[in-house]
Amino acid sequence: MTSIRRARLAFLAGLVGSLILAAFWFPFGELMHQRGELATLSGALAAVNAKNLTLRSEASALGSDPVVSALAHGDYGLVKRGDTAIVILPGKGSSGGAGALGLKPIPGTDLVAQDVAAVPVATLPNGEQPGFWSRFADRLEFWRRPG
Repeated sequence: MTSIRRARLAFLAGLVGSLILAAFWFPFGELMHQRGELATLSGALAAVNAKNLTLRSEASALGSDPVVSALAHGDYGLVKRGDTAIVILPGKGSSGGAGALGLKPIPGTDLVAQDVAAVPVATLPNGEQPGFWSRFADRLEFWRRPG
């Protein structure tokens, strides 16, 4: 009877000792830290997946004509063929205009002269008018400012 009792006591002591050894050997703190980090990264992954879904829907919407038309008009000021774009500029000292409506003001460099055909054509040193291709090239170089 005492030998069984001693065997049970030895078994129990061995079990407790192995559990204590496993507790000190096994990195519970690191495991808990990694578990928290995993939860944080899972949340970030969910946010990225939601953003990807939004971007996919925007990308597929760009294939439709109404969306492209709205972007062309809103972002670039383009109009449909046959329509006329009219820009109303506020008077000097006026507080109204694009800023009052929450729109970006139009920079002066984007404004075009009323009559583009009225721009004088340069003459050559010998007094002749330049040819078609010279005039065409000059019109393509509209961004150059006269020096």
